[in-house]
Amino acid sequence: MNFVTNVSVLNSNIVGSSSIAKLLNAAQIDGMTVGITELAPGDELPWSIHGCVEIFYVLSGLAEVFISNQQYPISSGDFVVIPTGHRHMVKNVELETLKMLFIKPPEEQNN
Repeated sequence: MNFVTNVSVLNSNIVGSSSIAKLLNAAQIDGMTVGITELAPGDELPWSIHGCVEIFYVLSGLAEVFISNQQYPISSGDFVVIPTGHRHMVKNVELETLKMLFIKPPEEQNN
């Protein structure tokens, strides 16, 4: 196993002016996926539920995260943990792009 890896984007999904880019895939780090999500102003990650914990670290920007119908403001430096089975979504409510690191454990690979 490499403990330090220089990565490039493995694949990315672009929807409108927002994107999700995977940096490391399951085979590289014990089944986990790591990537960067960028949401343009006004864009959102739609409501979803996962069979595992989902983790976001806000690199830049301001947004609102909704977890089980509770609203939380998030900004640069915030660490967000979405518990297993909790309905959630993220909405960029500011005029700048929201950039977040995401980490998903192995159970997420099939969702």
